[in-house]
Formats: sequence, C-alpha cells, structure tokens
Amino acid sequence: MTQDEYFDTALKHFLSTPSIVREKYGKTVARDELLEAYRTDQSDEYGDVILVCSGGKYLSEVRVCIGKNADGTGSKRIKCISQVAQEDTCGSEITLQKFYIDDDAMVEVK
Repeated sequence: MTQDEYFDTALKHFLSTPSIVREKYGKTVARDELLEAYRTDQSDEYGDVILVCSGGKYLSEVRVCIGKNADGTGSKRIKCISQVAQEDTCGSEITLQKFYIDDDAMVEVK
C-alpha cells in the first residue's frame, strides 16, 4: 500500500473507544472486561483486539488486524496471526493511566 492507502484504510477501520475507558479513566480495569467492551462496541465481525501495555499494566495501544483485498487495499477486521497476537503484553489487570494535564489541579494557568 502507498502511505495514502495505508492511512485511508486505518481511518476506515478506526476503533472507537468504548465507554468503559471513560468510566475507568485513571483506574484499573479487568482485561476481560476491556476486551469485551471493545468487542461489544464493534460489529459482529470484529476480529481480534490486541492490547499492548507499558510495564505489563499501563494500556498504551489497542491494535486490530485488517484483511487485504486482491488489489492490496484493506478489507475488514480479521483474526490476527499468532505473531501479532503474541504482541499483546497486558496482564489480567490493566491501568488506564490518567495524564496529569487532564487534572485541572495539576495545570498552572498563567
């Protein structure tokens, strides 16, 4: 794919953030609960959701796998191959890290 095709495909398969992320922002959530939320918020053909954590517990990425049409363009979300699934680095409890910039008490306004 060209760069334009790659980013166009990524935008077409944009993964919306489930409400549990907003509800548990700055807190810990069970891995299974987070996975289910991503699956429920998607269509029946959701494919896999790969959770990548920093330090094994701080959510840093949510990845999906996209199939390829005969012409090389992206098709739909699919089950990830085992090598990609092994990139899942989160444990059973995942922290949805709160960034201090989001806390008014931590931001000094001049």
